[in-house]
Amino acid sequence: KKRIFIPSKIFYGENLNNEIYECIKEKKVIIIADNFFKNNSVFKKLKNKLNKYVVNTFYISGPPKVENINKIFKKINGKYNTILSVGGGTITDFSKAIIAKKYFGKLDGINIGKDVSNYKKKNIQLISLPTTVGSGAETSRYYVVFDKNNKKIHGKSWNLCSDYVFIDYLLIK
Repeated sequence: KKRIFIPSKIFYGENLNNEIYECIKEKKVIIIADNFFKNNSVFKKLKNKLNKYVVNTFYISGPPKVENINKIFKKINGKYNTILSVGGGTITDFSKAIIAKKYFGKLDGINIGKDVSNYKKKNIQLISLPTTVGSGAETSRYYVVFDKNNKKIHGKSWNLCSDYVFIDYLLIK
């Protein structure tokens, strides 16, 4: 017998802004969003509701590149305790990589082979709003990013799974 372990709390429905708000109030939030959502009315409505807790918003296009992750990591400089990831698997992996860099100090090979971390406590909350159906990145413990030569860099940790996943039908349409 096998069991599927998913540490994330998953919610689904339409217009989940109030539920998302309850998870982030009194937090310092960094939003990592797909560039598509820059002018999306549904996302703008959510962002306005969360506005007083949002420290910064970054719009990402293309694959999750190490150099972009490092740039954003330097800009946010630990001024957050929640990442709100809005987009597909690429955006979720980008967000997980920021958390991995904070906790493990690197991106490549985390918990792979002999590099098994003793890291126990996670104090950065990851909230995912997946906008594509099927990748599963929001509940996976793995992430993949790319270096400047497009070589895959990856790692895994249960501490990188989303704490909350909100599947809002309005963002998937």
